[in-house]
Amino acid sequence: MTPPLRPPNNPRKIIGDFTALADSLRAHGMQQELVVTPIADSTDYRVVIGHRRLVASQQAGLAQVPCRIMELSPKDERELMVIENTQRH
Repeated sequence: MTPPLRPPNNPRKIIGDFTALADSLRAHGMQQELVVTPIADSTDYRVVIGHRRLVASQQAGLAQVPCRIMELSPKDERELMVIENTQRH
């Protein structure tokens, strides 16, 4: 069973079109796991890395996606998001 993933708190405001990524995920599946962190006092998880892949996987109709769970402080979570988005350019 896949735990519920809450909408991400992504510092990136413009994340673009997901059509090509959704098509690729539909054809080849998810090749890289998302990084998620547990939400306190909840059974849900928040996406730290992989926001675009999550949205594209939903668009592609995937029922489950691979996730790596990391225990992160809010500061560490934000820093990891910023680092990931900075490295994409």
